[in-house]
Amino acid sequence: MSVPVPQTRSETETRLLDAAEAVFAERGFHAATTAAIAARAGLNKTLIHYYFRSKDGLFQTVMERIWRNHAIFLDDFSHDDPIEALTKATHRFAQILADNPNYVRLCAYCALEGKESHGDDEVMGSLMLAATEAIQRGIDRGIFSPEDPRHVLASVEGMVRFFFEHEETMLEMWGESANRDQIIQERAQHVVRMLLRGLGAREDEPTNVSQRSQTTRGGNPQ
Repeated sequence: MSVPVPQTRSETETRLLDAAEAVFAERGFHAATTAAIAARAGLNKTLIHYYFRSKDGLFQTVMERIWRNHAIFLDDFSHDDPIEALTKATHRFAQILADNPNYVRLCAYCALEGKESHGDDEVMGSLMLAATEAIQRGIDRGIFSPEDPRHVLASVEGMVRFFFEHEETMLEMWGESANRDQIIQERAQHVVRMLLRGLGAREDEPTNVSQRSQTTRGGNPQ
């Protein structure tokens, strides 16, 4: 399954989008102003209307850009091994949220403000289809119990995203010596274990990507 080619934008559009993403993440949609966004970008605010027509048009384009960057999940979900597909996608999702705190805040503001985000409909549709097919492959092969793929995806998103929505509080549980990168990796591995057990996958199935690869090649996991 191919990944959509990113849309080429001018330097001015990119500066406006970068600034808008930051301001929307800081203030939410309603409190953000085109003046503040233009000031952050160092550009005249009339350019927002020229390129995006309105604040809402700018916001929707910001969300579309974020979703378009998620198209890489298509490669994960297309993996023939359903356990490998879900494992890789879960780890990637955790890393994306770790690397892009603006995305987490934007999703939270959308929920709080009742702001609908259309995202990139083509990418979103392709992702939902690919994820559903990966889960269904596991069900058809007797690896997973017959759970509704929509509930499975909602559960994974909730388990992963909650951590990052409350990251400061979560990390306090590990204390001042907490290693963020290590904890995030452990979190992803934990979610995978919970996911596979919930789907009825065998307890002796390796849930680590590298271990599964070694097992597939006939090697012994370390």
